[in-house]
Amino acid sequence: MIYPPRNRLKSNRMTSPIGDSYGCMLTTKMIPVLNNMTGFIRKFQYPRIDQTLSTEWGGVNNVRFFVSEQGSVTPAASLLGNDVANCFVAAKESYKVVWQAGGKARFIYLPPGYNNDPCMLRHTAGCSFYQGSCITNDLWIQNLRSTGI
Repeated sequence: MIYPPRNRLKSNRMTSPIGDSYGCMLTTKMIPVLNNMTGFIRKFQYPRIDQTLSTEWGGVNNVRFFVSEQGSVTPAASLLGNDVANCFVAAKESYKVVWQAGGKARFIYLPPGYNNDPCMLRHTAGCSFYQGSCITNDLWIQNLRSTGI
């Protein structure tokens, strides 16, 4: 009898699926700290890397980390005068979209000559939506401050 080939995965690579998680937004200066955390899994080790955001760096336990060069850093905020990275952890319940009644999405285009454009060189385009995002409860967003940067 011929058996189908087994899925041979290297034992040193984490291949378990990534489930629902909290999201942590932080500065790229925290990347060395993330990489040295016990149990941290880099994004390239996820089983479905095609379903991740480009800003995601990795995850540990139930937290996925999203980095940006524009991440929040408070200069000289520690008692020793070191910079402090603000690492904002948000649960799914921390935000929602509020749909407003009475309208549709709208594309707006203004040709050259509008909005203080005397030489008629600039045109603008944009979208208007009848929705808004909001933070529902401060308890669902936490700032984990770190001096590890």
